[in-house]
Amino acid sequence: MAAVINNPGDVPRPSGRASSLTVLPYWPSISETDLQALAEDRRAMVESVSGYAGTVHKEMTNGASLLEGQGGEARIALMRKMVDHADGGSDYFKSTATAADSFKAVVSGLKTDLSRVADAAAEAWDTAQSSGGTSAAVSAMAPFEAEAATLYSTALGDIAATPAVLPIPEAPVGESPSTAEPASHESANNDEKQLADGTTEEPDGLAAGDNADEKGSTDPSVGGSFRGVVVVDRRG
Repeated sequence: MAAVINNPGDVPRPSGRASSLTVLPYWPSISETDLQALAEDRRAMVESVSGYAGTVHKEMTNGASLLEGQGGEARIALMRKMVDHADGGSDYFKSTATAADSFKAVVSGLKTDLSRVADAAAEAWDTAQSSGGTSAAVSAMAPFEAEAATLYSTALGDIAATPAVLPIPEAPVGESPSTAEPASHESANNDEKQLADGTTEEPDGLAAGDNADEKGSTDPSVGGSFRGVVVVDRRG
């Protein structure tokens, strides 16, 4: 998702000479609407991955008696890793949603405050220009620019205080067991095949390929800049 200025739903970006001299140098290009969409998407991923973890754990428990020998033990160990991987993925998506919510609140709050400053600066501009001309109007903008700088500095502190996104968990690594010996009952082979078919694919967002797409993500995954704080889209 790319940052969009005046994205529908965002706080409108002010315009005019007074705004250009006061608040626009501090106006974030990040879209709070996009940040909200990101947070909602990550929360949906939490539900999906958590459901997947529960399914694998259930199949692992139910299928424990179907396999014997080293192959069976290896299969159970691999499935435990799959459950741990899914749990780690759920934690990752939760942390991303939390960070996106925090960023959205900061960006929206800063834009709202800067809009208030812009309105006051526009009034001061008109008053000063009518009595002393453009030079006087430009001089009158100094305190409003200083207020905008203070608001921006405070917002940067809030951004820095946002908890970091957790690392993406490493995918389970290991060979698929092929030497498992079925238990004595005749239906074990069919049950083993059903178990394998039901637990070898992972939901979108946790496959090994996605690990490369989101590698090193530490900030909410929305493109744009917060005047020095760059947020890159890593959603793939």
